[in-house]
Amino acid sequence: MNFRDYDINKLNLNNIDDFSKLILYYLCGTPYNDKEFNKSILNLLKKIIEVLESGTLYYEQFNEILLLFNQDRISRDFFNYFFSEGKLNLEILKDGIVEFRGLSILHFGNFKFTFKRFSKMKKKEIDNHFRKLDFSTDSLEATYKNRPNPIIDIKKVNKENTWYLGYISSTLISKESKHLKEILESCDEPEDYEPLKNIFLELDKEIKENREKGTLNTDTYLIWDYIDVYIATSMRKNCEFEETFETIQKIFTNPLIKDLKIRYFDPTQSYCKLNRDKGLIEGLMLKRAKCTIYMVQKSDTFGKDSELASTLAQKKPVIAFIPDYDEKELCVKIKKYPLDYIKERIFMFKAENVFEDMEILKELDKDMNELNDLLYAYVKEYEEYRLEQPISLWSEKDEHFKDQNTQFKEICEILAKFTKKYWNNRAKSLQYNHPLGMQIDLDSGVANGVLVVRNIDICVKILRSIILNSLNFEIKHSDEGYTGLFETLSGSLYRIVTDNELITNSFWNFFYKI
Repeated sequence: MNFRDYDINKLNLNNIDDFSKLILYYLCGTPYNDKEFNKSILNLLKKIIEVLESGTLYYEQFNEILLLFNQDRISRDFFNYFFSEGKLNLEILKDGIVEFRGLSILHFGNFKFTFKRFSKMKKKEIDNHFRKLDFSTDSLEATYKNRPNPIIDIKKVNKENTWYLGYISSTLISKESKHLKEILESCDEPEDYEPLKNIFLELDKEIKENREKGTLNTDTYLIWDYIDVYIATSMRKNCEFEETFETIQKIFTNPLIKDLKIRYFDPTQSYCKLNRDKGLIEGLMLKRAKCTIYMVQKSDTFGKDSELASTLAQKKPVIAFIPDYDEKELCVKIKKYPLDYIKERIFMFKAENVFEDMEILKELDKDMNELNDLLYAYVKEYEEYRLEQPISLWSEKDEHFKDQNTQFKEICEILAKFTKKYWNNRAKSLQYNHPLGMQIDLDSGVANGVLVVRNIDICVKILRSIILNSLNFEIKHSDEGYTGLFETLSGSLYRIVTDNELITNSFWNFFYKI
């Protein structure tokens, strides 16, 4: 872990006020008031700074400074752990206090009480709390690269077949098989439906084959000696399965992490017949994994949100991946979506007032009435088509509707614009003010935040840093009343220390047991 303190870096340590604030406020967690010092103390502080400018300060001398500030002395092991073996200068002093503050906010959620407890500890006790941080990035990297390959590996389910592992697919197929049977019984020309009958026969065969693979993969995940990453998703439609598959492949085949032999639980490759067993399996994977990648999709379900909260409650990192497609790319994707999925997206955006964005309406050169009329006309034509042809799995017919419908292309372009804005708003909400954005660690009471990323490269870099214990953080105080630990690549708030003294005192007394 690497820490940079935005406020400490602005201090001029040759200045008595700044030097005093560094010790009292930033190290000891005590409110600083320069008016408390009399002339005698100011003269002593001036001499101390002169010594530090020209030479070094020893452990015993540092304790004298603390007593001068009416603070408790620290143990030699605490001094050696955060500063140096026996002596320090202004730069080492500043760096040591930044590291202490970083570890304090990361693990304990405050500064004052952490200093009080740790300042008296022996090296062994300090190591017990921070031992996970003792491993260097190089040694961890070597450990991962030298891992043995799994004795049994995953049998890959192809992207276009991953949908067969979902529970909704069997429900849809059963429903539409029933429709087909009713149509054939009442139809004057059943031979017209021979292609559709063949589609369903092939579907039954493919579902059985791929679910056998998925079941075997689930058993494989259960016996693997380690699971590093859990992927949290909420997939219903085939397009959601395929997009998730693509994203996961791009992440874990990236050259930056490919050689680390990271093992991850991939929901697009796993099948379990019983829902209850599936819940137990996913709970176990969440417990074993070092971190979770939370895929922000069209809708975030109770199950997926619970997985996010569960990970944070274990004080493990969560990377929230929100796609950042450009409009043209997004439009191409939407054109390939199932027709019923496009209709659902229209209704969802209407329910959430997404279409009322005046900025986008201006780009489209439409007012709300014009847009509503267009959407209504398209949905009406689609629903009339669906009454005539109720089998959504007959993709050839649906593609023909897309080609023939005069409004389809414009509808996709409109949805692309609003979807991009929708994703941007979701990212801002989760990063800055969503209730799920911070969760309390149930053991320590530390508030843990989500790392929001918008592209694969940043996602991979952060994942690598999590695995190799090399995340970079900046400590900043906010005028809103807290000190935040921000992950530098994503800019996300990762930990928080409130300025509210009553909350801090209450948490330290009732929640955390060191």
